[in-house]
Amino acid sequence: LSHMVMVSVMSMTPVHMKDHGATLVLVGFTISLHIAGMYAFSPVFGWLSDRIGKLPTILLGQGVLVIALLVSGFGSEDQTFIGIGLFLIGLGWSAATVSGSAMLAETVPLDQKTNVQGVSDMMMMLAGAFGGAVAGNILALVKFVGLNLASLVPVVIVVLATAVISSRPTIFIEIAVISAISSTKPSSTRLTLMPSAWASSSCTDMAIRSRHRKPRISSTAAPPT
Repeated sequence: LSHMVMVSVMSMTPVHMKDHGATLVLVGFTISLHIAGMYAFSPVFGWLSDRIGKLPTILLGQGVLVIALLVSGFGSEDQTFIGIGLFLIGLGWSAATVSGSAMLAETVPLDQKTNVQGVSDMMMMLAGAFGGAVAGNILALVKFVGLNLASLVPVVIVVLATAVISSRPTIFIEIAVISAISSTKPSSTRLTLMPSAWASSSCTDMAIRSRHRKPRISSTAAPPT
């Protein structure tokens, strides 16, 4: 959802700036600031995720997104405020994406890590595509300030989802694992995983057990030499 917010506002920013008389140089500089915010501080948010935790870093990213959307929305007539807002949107996206990816990588069982990561990336890209598709209509209806305010809705959803994860850390990972297994296993061998079973045995526990599983030793005696 943070990706949806980022794509929605970023894709319509050049249109809005051009309509308000900004030069292509200024538009390009603003998008460059946005890209810098997205990637330049990724190592910082990775370190912060390890330092204070993944969920707090995700919440930090949502807080930055709220500030960014308010700055670029209510400052929509000022190119400077738009530039600051786009830079902050990049920072908020980076914090949420880096910490979310780290949490996914350390929680999913090893044998399902690739499948779940694929499902996660697909959902992320589909959310961005949806945000970009509807952003133009929202801009036409309620202008740039309305687009920024509308983008606050996914941020609120992420905050609520984070609260749910805090009470049950593996709930969304469980759903992703079940989806990945259902999409990759044949119907004759597909596993039936009930949420109640996952509640008592988390994905992390399964991964730990698989790492410490003792290898089987063949009982067949070696032929004499």
